[in-house]
Amino acid sequence: MAAECGAPDLLVNGAWGGYDCMVRDGVFTWSLPFWQQPPEAWQAMMEAGVRAGYDASRQAAPLMIARGRGLIVHLSFWAAQKHIGNVLYGVSKSATDKMAAAMAHDLQPHGVSVVSLYPGLVRTEAVMEAVNAGWIDASNSEARVHRPRHRRPGPRPPPR
Repeated sequence: MAAECGAPDLLVNGAWGGYDCMVRDGVFTWSLPFWQQPPEAWQAMMEAGVRAGYDASRQAAPLMIARGRGLIVHLSFWAAQKHIGNVLYGVSKSATDKMAAAMAHDLQPHGVSVVSLYPGLVRTEAVMEAVNAGWIDASNSEARVHRPRHRRPGPRPPPR
């Protein structure tokens, strides 16, 4: 990474593997009790979410330390602190938060900050599929769906 792009100023860890386990054979499994969750759900959420964030941070940290600055952001959710959805989701988000806190402790003396950020429900393609199927209520989501704005041709206005 450093050879191609230089040391990063910012790393955002937002990967999450739970989408693949939300629906099985036409059944929305997300809200089922833990003993009825698909067996692969644990690995999907912990590998794509927690481990991917750990591995990416492990690669970026030495580069940031060498520069004496940087920010690592782990995307998490309130399910780390209260029951939302299911046990596996809460456990993976709790692990993300603990990982961010522990990394912050290790990296603070080197000028690198680590935070866990709760952006709310993000309207990804997979989330919108669940919304359209009636499985998730997105009325209180904090992220907007991107709608391209059309502008008249011509020079761009000067920056403010």
